[in-house]
Amino acid sequence: MMVGVPLLWAAGVATAIGADAPAVPAPIASPFAWVAPLEGDEPGQMHRVQIPLQVYDTARDPKLQDVRVFDSRGVAMPFAWVQPKLGETSQTPEIAVPLFPVQLTATGNRRRGNNNGLSDQVERNEDGSLRASASAAASPARNPNAVVLDLSRIRGDLQSLVLADFQARTGMHNFRLDASDNLEDWRVVRQEAQIVRLTHGDMTVEQNRVELGNRSSDTSRYLRIVWSDPATAPKLSRVTVRVNTNPGSPRPMLWTEPQKPVGAEGQSFTFQAPPAMPIERLRVNLPQSDVLSPVLVYQLVQAAAAPSAATGQGAAPAPAAGAWTWQLRAQAVSYRLESSIGEIVSPDVLLGGSPMPSFGVSLDPRAANASRPPTVQIGFSPRTLVFTAQGIAPYVMAWGADDMGDVSVPPSTLIVGYDGIETLPAAVTARYPGRRDAGNTLKLAPPPKPPAPPVQPFRLADQWWFTLLLAAVDAVLVLIVWRQARRAYRDPTKQAATKRSGKGRHGG
Repeated sequence: MMVGVPLLWAAGVATAIGADAPAVPAPIASPFAWVAPLEGDEPGQMHRVQIPLQVYDTARDPKLQDVRVFDSRGVAMPFAWVQPKLGETSQTPEIAVPLFPVQLTATGNRRRGNNNGLSDQVERNEDGSLRASASAAASPARNPNAVVLDLSRIRGDLQSLVLADFQARTGMHNFRLDASDNLEDWRVVRQEAQIVRLTHGDMTVEQNRVELGNRSSDTSRYLRIVWSDPATAPKLSRVTVRVNTNPGSPRPMLWTEPQKPVGAEGQSFTFQAPPAMPIERLRVNLPQSDVLSPVLVYQLVQAAAAPSAATGQGAAPAPAAGAWTWQLRAQAVSYRLESSIGEIVSPDVLLGGSPMPSFGVSLDPRAANASRPPTVQIGFSPRTLVFTAQGIAPYVMAWGADDMGDVSVPPSTLIVGYDGIETLPAAVTARYPGRRDAGNTLKLAPPPKPPAPPVQPFRLADQWWFTLLLAAVDAVLVLIVWRQARRAYRDPTKQAATKRSGKGRHGG
């Protein structure tokens, strides 16, 4: 019995402690549809992740606000976007550049110190700009086989070259494009490039843009067009360069697989894209060769409320608010032609970079039809996020949830001195999303309880009601003391009178 009592007492105490201990909160089911491990062995406190194509395919928020990063316990990690958001694109103006038709004496000789006779036709000013030599100005070349372009005053990344206002006797002109920074050492930029101006029925198709791939203007101060057939070369009267005035590190381009249309009506084809996928470039693949056609790209949008101003007579009525309508986004030329240097295809259609869940492509009926429809490929530059590894590895990326707000923080909050993607410190290591899995495999940690409000110290001076209470208590105490004193004063007098009256009755 002496041993059993302590045991029973200990068991009771343990039961009481267990009953009072707080229960461990259960993990929360994941609201995300997909999850992918972030692979990478490099240690570090900060990691960058390029958003892969699989996230754009299945994300539900157009701004990727449903993307999160979690550690092994299901705790969310703070992260920041370090790429421009949708609509925050760099300025790309087209700048006209001076051009100088020249006659090269040895187009195949590009050794150092041999400028192919350019020094006799083009001269450099002190600031690096070009001017025609006195002899060339007095006697211009009669049969120029090349054109030198002066880009010395342009600063930024060179995106494309546009050869405008040219006169030609034939429809297709091939050339080689070279670049130099001193007019002596030339490097080949494009071995086979071409400009096209063809007439097809009552249509005139023109392709006069050459992609430069974001070349730096510091190493391409001068460009040189060398015609493959000088006898039929066009006469250029205006050349412009599209320039990115806010250059940075080259942004990679992701491309989807060829997509088939989901509907067709005549020469118009309807396509669908994921709601979060930005469309910067659209590649239209024609089903057959030796065809060309104008291309119109439309987006299916919901019309806003029409303005109250009256429209003029004969104007088309505005669609009712909330109605779905097609809006023109771009127009270009698509072709697939055979030439002496092989098949030539049209360049990509440039778009604004916003998502288009439903869009249409209209072609000439002779280029494609319902039985042989075209396919399209979507190209865009993915965004990049940087997260802080504050938890326990491994880390995962989750996405594909509804009604998720933006929880990202400004890049400067995580990265000291950040002012662009090219300024990321070397300590920010790369992580790569692996193969995606169902999101129900992820268990999230319950949100932390909000901290208890701080206990404010009790200060009597700040409690006016307490002061009044003390005054009332003091008044009551004074009243009690006064009554006790009065009673003490009256009681002896009353006792003396009682004794005198008693003695009188006994004496009598």
